[in-house]
Amino acid sequence: MPSSQLKRAERSIQTIRDQGELPPETADALQELVDVIRTIEVRVSALEGQRVGALDVRPVQPGRRIYPPPCKECDGKGRIPKEGNLPA
Repeated sequence: MPSSQLKRAERSIQTIRDQGELPPETADALQELVDVIRTIEVRVSALEGQRVGALDVRPVQPGRRIYPPPCKECDGKGRIPKEGNLPA
């Protein structure tokens, strides 16, 4: 939700409070929802900023596949060894 919509929602909530159209508890609940949405947007934008730097950009080469690094838990085999069969 863009910040302009959040500001408009806050103004509407303030108008509701001033005119007494709804009980104060309802207006407070609406304001809490706006605050939660604002917090979620801040966190999402921070995560998106982290993701951009973490991307591994490699040149595309026709016919070449890029595989993820092998799993450390299964040693890249796709199965987890039983406790008696652990590699030395």
